[in-house]
Amino acid sequence: MASVLEFKEASIRFGGLTAVAPLSFAIPQGQLAAIIGPNGAGKTTVFNLITGVYAPTSGEIWFDGARVASAGKSLRVHQLVRKGIARTFQNIRLFGDMSVRDNVRAAFANRQNYGVFDSLFQTPRLFECEAWIAGETERLLEVFSLSNRADLPANGLPYGDQRRLEIARAVATNPKLLLLDEPTSGMNPSETDAVTETIRLVQNELGISILLIEHHMSLVMKICERVIVLDGGVKIADDVPVAIQNNTHVIAAYLGESDPEIDEAIEHGHAVAS
Repeated sequence: MASVLEFKEASIRFGGLTAVAPLSFAIPQGQLAAIIGPNGAGKTTVFNLITGVYAPTSGEIWFDGARVASAGKSLRVHQLVRKGIARTFQNIRLFGDMSVRDNVRAAFANRQNYGVFDSLFQTPRLFECEAWIAGETERLLEVFSLSNRADLPANGLPYGDQRRLEIARAVATNPKLLLLDEPTSGMNPSETDAVTETIRLVQNELGISILLIEHHMSLVMKICERVIVLDGGVKIADDVPVAIQNNTHVIAAYLGESDPEIDEAIEHGHAVAS
């Protein structure tokens, strides 16, 4: 199966600090995978490399069959969005005073296919595109069970619905890969269950590949097909959930115990041998 995302020995250093040691992995199309690890393991830095916030110090990053980053160079954030990478954040970032509908509609900005001429002269192309955006907005509101709250301000939604709205807005950009950063952070059990179903919907019904960062281990083990574990910027495991649960390196990392193989890998900047 073709890979939607591939890291090829990609690393990043900030001065003398290696935030992510040379890292290699591939996400096949349609897969739901997680990156986990203790605080400071490098998880968010990996997301920032994928989205073009940072360029790698060495190595390459490929997306949808094309190289998008290499040593010291990366496509910009907006270019990667247009290529098909969408992201949500741990701290929800909505247009709070705008309606739920307008939050979703705003995400279609990068998919508008009309220009200044069309806007000035009110061409048929303008009206066709606006009608299409309006229709797609209503479709996504329905898919994400937000139609009955479409006219409410986003900051008036319950927390779980705000998260669902953020995911709907990300999906509106037409991604091939969706990055979810702590999607259930701060949620109660019922909200967590609702967002879990939303994630499954995105993968199964919309066919979008998903890579998530999550500290909620029961969720990771429940829905993910694969788990990549980082510690100190190095990859210490990459396997199916049941194997990760029983991996001695992972257990040591989460318990804060010394593990000679992990310590050696961090010191020399390479992955732990599988």
